Amino acid sequence: MESYQLKTHGNKILALLGQVVSSLNNLDYIKPTLSLFGEQHIAWHVQEGFFDEIAKAALMTFKEDMAEDWTESLQHSWETFFYIVNEIMLMKWQNRKSHIDWI
Repeated sequence: MESYQLKTHGNKILALLGQVVSSLNNLDYIKPTLSLFGEQHIAWHVQEGFFDEIAKAALMTFKEDMAEDWTESLQHSWETFFYIVNEIMLMKWQNRKSHIDWI
């Protein structure tokens, strides 16, 4: 992937994460978008582990950027956030219901 393509893709990921964060109080609103995102990646033959790697990279970046302001509570909150996002996207991928009752 060329640098421009990588930056464009990164910007799309950040925009999606921003949309999800702003919709946390209304998961029903964001679920179709996340489901579509997962479905698109199926069509592109992306491996399931891709989403976990993106989450790990984001957490590492957040932790580095925030330095001493990073806390265990933030770590846990962001890990939970990415777990929920991944869960919604993988439901479509794996053609299954969520492991989380309220999703």
